[in-house]
Amino acid sequence: GTRQKLMIGLLVGLFLGVVAAFFLEYLDQTVKSSTDIERALEVPVLGLIPLNAHPTNGRRRDGRRRGAIPLVSLASPDDPSAEAYRALRTNVTFVNAEERALRLICVTSPGPGEGKSTTAANLAITLAQQGSHTLLVDADLRRPLVHKAFNLVQEPGLTDILVGVATLREAARPNVVLNLDVLPAGAIPPNPSELLGSAAMHRLLEELRAEYDTVIFDSPPTLAVTDAAVLGASSDAVILVLRAGETEQAAAQGALEQLRRVQARVAGAVLNGVERNGDRYYYYDYRGGRQSSRGLIANLR
Repeated sequence: GTRQKLMIGLLVGLFLGVVAAFFLEYLDQTVKSSTDIERALEVPVLGLIPLNAHPTNGRRRDGRRRGAIPLVSLASPDDPSAEAYRALRTNVTFVNAEERALRLICVTSPGPGEGKSTTAANLAITLAQQGSHTLLVDADLRRPLVHKAFNLVQEPGLTDILVGVATLREAARPNVVLNLDVLPAGAIPPNPSELLGSAAMHRLLEELRAEYDTVIFDSPPTLAVTDAAVLGASSDAVILVLRAGETEQAAAQGALEQLRRVQARVAGAVLNGVERNGDRYYYYDYRGGRQSSRGLIANLR
């Protein structure tokens, strides 16, 4: 009697647990893997960045303040995260090889906190490390972070060029890393979208195209403001950064729709915070203590 009731209770509890887990999974509409991105967005996955990318500047992995940009490609080139950014660089290089090289690349995300500034900075560093004369532009004129990551002052910067009080030569910081110049945001303006869509911005983009091999723009989140769409329309390509288990599929789709509405070319997506064994495209070879990620190019074929 009692034993039978106990067994029934255990079975009922187990059944309810399985049902609850199923519904929680069903209700979770976040992007979790490259498969989710391909199904929901139908764009290539250009990069898979592992969970717990090592932060720099003396900050602990689990204790860094929100808003800090870990420059792992600079501080820890042998780290799996740095290898993942190099794989991203390779994919960005090959994504348009048949037509023309991508020179002006806008990096954005649907919302804040998804890692677009970290992706922009580390992609720019890896491009520079390969010998490409690269410029990283902080085009997030509402919440600029790039100058802090590289220990630069915020002014003069992009806005100072656009309003005519500084030239590119005066505002861009040369060789912050070998082959990498950095253009901070400059003074925070009251009208970021208008500035980024201005004739002065179009003139600057032509100047940048002539001056640099590659220009990476860290632009604001797409759904929050129109800045990213404005800049994306003028760029050669847009990279959409998503965070595994946090970015809602609907938000990612909304961002993609907004970018395509202005004829911005979305080259693909980067997924941040990927569990090491949680994605079929993400695995490592261990050879002589060096890690190398493979399988990302398969996504582009």
